Amino acid sequence: MMKWMHYLDYTTSEFGGRIDPEWNDDLLERGLRCPDGCGGIPTEFEGEPVALRFVKKPTGMLEGAPRAEAVHKDLWKLISPHLVGAIVGTCEIVKRDSSIIKLEDFVSVYVPVIDRVFLRGRKKYAVCKHCGSVKCVDIDTTMYLIRDELAQRRAVMSTRRGILVDDAIRDRIAAEKFRSVGFYKYEVLDEPLDGRPRSLDDWPQLVKWRQPKKKRQ
Repeated sequence: MMKWMHYLDYTTSEFGGRIDPEWNDDLLERGLRCPDGCGGIPTEFEGEPVALRFVKKPTGMLEGAPRAEAVHKDLWKLISPHLVGAIVGTCEIVKRDSSIIKLEDFVSVYVPVIDRVFLRGRKKYAVCKHCGSVKCVDIDTTMYLIRDELAQRRAVMSTRRGILVDDAIRDRIAAEKFRSVGFYKYEVLDEPLDGRPRSLDDWPQLVKWRQPKKKRQ
């Protein structure tokens, strides 16, 4: 029985890539990304592939960005067979002459919020009013996952877009010795410790985004 899931983490404090600020501002102005620190995709735009735009190429194997994660193709080929429901797009870079070219070795990846897992705490949560993504805002708490929510999936995306994998996938990634990829493990529990319903489908404050209930792919 699965006891841990492993969050793919950055092992450097300085990320290699940098998002194009003009592109990011345009997303906000057009309502194509969630504001207020979420940075996700408003529900009405989910399902569409995302083209992430950088002004500096990522130097590692993955990088967070508005709306999606940028993942190197060598890492993605180990994860993609197991990340159910992933929407895969492209990554671009803006050159000094303002031309835009595709980054052939990176893809953009996200999973619709309804199919993500929730890193739970013990008390306080914040809900994005644009996409329904839930984030634990407890101070100094150890977060965890609920077994039923994993639904036997070997790779999942968290509500705030981080990727988590099981022991076997974690070992395969570690064996490749990819630059800048580290791991942080979260325990998988049978019951929540916060006194709330086990399934997010049953949280009253999430009815707007989760009712009628959608089926996982």
